[in-house]
Amino acid sequence: MSEWLRPGSELALAVVAFVLAAVCWNAGTNTAPYLAVADGAPPFEVTAYSGSWILFAAALLAAAGLLIVDAIRLRIGD
Repeated sequence: MSEWLRPGSELALAVVAFVLAAVCWNAGTNTAPYLAVADGAPPFEVTAYSGSWILFAAALLAAAGLLIVDAIRLRIGD
């Protein structure tokens, strides 16, 4: 039982990191609709990105990847 404790907890932390990365990514994007500028032109949307939120999401994804690799290493190494 205890040989699964550390890899299992690392996988659980990786899932939490993935969820937090998705939340941070969504917090880092802002879409604003605009009306048509000229007659006959279609309306459009502008998306603005916040670099700090996107960077934090990328760091969380990297950490999740490392946790998954380490969990696999722990199980294969036994």
